[in-house]
Amino acid sequence: MKKVPSLGVDSVVFDLEDGVAADEKTTARNTIPDVLTNQLTVPTTTEVVVRVNGLLSGLMQEDLRSILTRSPSGYPEALMIPKVQSTEDVDEVDRIVGEVCPVAKNQPLPLFLLIEDPLALLNLRDICSHGTKNCSSVVAQVIVFGSD
Repeated sequence: MKKVPSLGVDSVVFDLEDGVAADEKTTARNTIPDVLTNQLTVPTTTEVVVRVNGLLSGLMQEDLRSILTRSPSGYPEALMIPKVQSTEDVDEVDRIVGEVCPVAKNQPLPLFLLIEDPLALLNLRDICSHGTKNCSSVVAQVIVFGSD
């Protein structure tokens, strides 16, 4: 994380999902918001994104609570949401963000949606349309394709 200001990259993703061992999740949840709020000065041209755990993991709500209950000046520019499969997933993320971060209702948080399986690909048109038009606390801005 300390190298980020000197990397000269367009975007950096801090990972709370696959890149963090299960027994280190709490530490990562505390470290990333502290770094974003107090310790990291990135060039204004570098976008900071936080990849949270997926809905089915049962860890997303705590990830979002940790990241979004600090000062808005410490918010990432976007949230990366893994394993999105349907418009219902987008709605649930919208609901959780609205619950833990009321300020997002006035300025929706951008989402990078990870499309990682065939069901998600089949639902892609609906996911994109819904995520850009039907949410109050988030807005889908980027689609990322990936798989295991």
